Amino acid sequence: MTPSSISKVYHFLVIVVLIVTVCLTPVGVSATVQAPTDPIPSPILDPNSVGWASVRNMTSSQFADYFEEKSRAGMMVMDIEVDEIDGEQRVGATWQMNTDKRGWAELRNMTEEEFIIEQDEKRIAGFRMIDQEVYTLGSQKYYAAVWIYNTEDLGWISYTDKNSDEFSTLYGRYREAGYLMIDVDAGYIQGEMNYSAVWVENSESLDWVEWRDMTSDEFAEKFDEYEDVYRMIDVESYKVGGEQYYAGIWVENINGRGWYEYRDMSAKGFGDKWLELRDAGYRLVDYEVYPYGDGYRYAGIWRQNSERPNWPLKSTVDALGLVEMILSGVPGMSIAIAQNGSIVYLKGFGYADVDDEIIAHSGTLFRLASVSKAVGGVLSLELQEEELVDISDPSSDHIPGLPDHHTHTIQQTMANRSGIGHYDTYPDIEGSFGTALAATFLLWDTPLVANPGSMYIYSTHAYTFLGASLEGAVGDPIGTIFEDYLRTAYNLGTLNLEDRSQPNKFRSLLYDTDNDEVEADDLSWKVLGGGLESSAYDLLRFGMLLLNGTILDQDSLDLMWTPPDNLSNYALGWNTGTHKGSSVVAKDGAQLGARSYLRIYPDDGIVIAILTNRKEGGHDPAELAKTIGGLMLDAAAAQSAAEIALQPLAEVIEEPTEEGQDPAEVIWPVSNPTATPSPEDLQEPPGEIYIAEAIFLPFVTKP
Repeated sequence: MTPSSISKVYHFLVIVVLIVTVCLTPVGVSATVQAPTDPIPSPILDPNSVGWASVRNMTSSQFADYFEEKSRAGMMVMDIEVDEIDGEQRVGATWQMNTDKRGWAELRNMTEEEFIIEQDEKRIAGFRMIDQEVYTLGSQKYYAAVWIYNTEDLGWISYTDKNSDEFSTLYGRYREAGYLMIDVDAGYIQGEMNYSAVWVENSESLDWVEWRDMTSDEFAEKFDEYEDVYRMIDVESYKVGGEQYYAGIWVENINGRGWYEYRDMSAKGFGDKWLELRDAGYRLVDYEVYPYGDGYRYAGIWRQNSERPNWPLKSTVDALGLVEMILSGVPGMSIAIAQNGSIVYLKGFGYADVDDEIIAHSGTLFRLASVSKAVGGVLSLELQEEELVDISDPSSDHIPGLPDHHTHTIQQTMANRSGIGHYDTYPDIEGSFGTALAATFLLWDTPLVANPGSMYIYSTHAYTFLGASLEGAVGDPIGTIFEDYLRTAYNLGTLNLEDRSQPNKFRSLLYDTDNDEVEADDLSWKVLGGGLESSAYDLLRFGMLLLNGTILDQDSLDLMWTPPDNLSNYALGWNTGTHKGSSVVAKDGAQLGARSYLRIYPDDGIVIAILTNRKEGGHDPAELAKTIGGLMLDAAAAQSAAEIALQPLAEVIEEPTEEGQDPAEVIWPVSNPTATPSPEDLQEPPGEIYIAEAIFLPFVTKP
């Protein structure tokens, strides 16, 4: 198929997508029925949006370290999972921010006697249980549990180790008494089938159902029956007599927010689903690991955690991204979009690694290629605001030994008015460089191709000179400058110099036009011209931090986004223009194994980042972003500002500690030696019960 025919098919499919979308969802109007604003009740701790994390399959000591880190950061455990896999204890948990700073505790590896004592002590101290586990390590039965301070003063019940008849009797008793089951645990332990449950006072009279001992088909039937009215809060699977059974709790979904439940997933399948749903705006609230066949499987429940699922253009952008993938065959792509200070869309398409089927997602690292120039412009003006450099200075003021013919200023290297040539002017540069200055030594004897300021000449090499000027002004290598004044300063974790000697499990491979993997070239000679990498998520946040004035002030933004003359619309690292009457600043990039694009509408609060892992082959992130931007402008014109506003920017930039460790760095099966845990492994380290400081007062006087 020729490029022109591909273009025609592309535009035809885009038109079809838009026609279908407009028919189903009028521009600017969400097809989703607005949910009631009533909060989900505190008994099941379900905030509309909260920072969260999850980990799985950690050793006891790994989990203890992670526990300390997250609890001291203000998070608390919501769901604990303990298993013995190949003779070794494995621990996982879901976490969320402790928004009201209530006291809480988590204990595991308790004997029955210890568990009974802890139950009594926690109840007396004013806590209530929200989750419990019964499991074996070796031949010994152990217990784990999570308690929270009972601020609401709700009645609660916990029982374990009941047979089926006992469980049924207690079920009827406590349901009749007005309690709601919030956790069910079942399993074949020490030759007997055991059932356990946690109940809480159903203070808001929620409708709910619980089923156990279901086959896979029976579970599917119940799921279909309840999914439109209820949401799942707990799922359990266990094997009895070689057959797989399931249990679950469904609760009335009074606010209509979305949820997902998946089961019988492999470790990789669970990790992929975790990434997919995190991007879609959901948090993991419950997960299980269980024997299945000859191995283990995972189940999980996710709960809507943002407004991303309700964004009116979500299905349209999904379709546009899919069309782009189908027509071009690009291996992997990530799209990230923000509007009015909120992240409204995150999604990966295809693969970061085709052979190993590692999916692309918003956290996948791609090469930025020449989008690095836009980042370099920001870094330069940040240093000017810090009074470390004046971009009107001659480059020679800061690059010792620079030949006399380099009469350009720092600003002219940023604006591509320096007279420095591009690739056709210089020989190929090979090798690794620790500084921009070292790379500049290979360039500076070559004559300029024009007098500085007389012509616009696009030049990657000019940005190597820019990096050397910044090094001379600050007194540090460009990598250190970038780290200190941009990446770390603004918590842009994945936006960094590409260094493939440092492995990253989320870094994409590079592909040629035939989608064959290619070896990466060394980009260290052109850090600010094309040597950076980032995830779409952090590149998007970079754009958002520009719009809200966090990184640069308005004077610096105006300088950076205003062409210095009429020679070109290129300003200081950015192309400028208008789209449907709105101002646009943008930068595209293309290099081996990458095509990238960042597009910002400063007056409309729109940021669009699209990254891919192939240079050629018909895909066009810039055209895709332009299409999306046009749709967003149209939608904004059809809505009031109140309808399109979502959440304050601060909630987005500091939201989700969603990184967790999922997909876990320690994913079962692991290569650790199999052995029964030692006695030391079965003891919690000091401080494993963490009580937030703010709750000591309620210990004395309950609110």
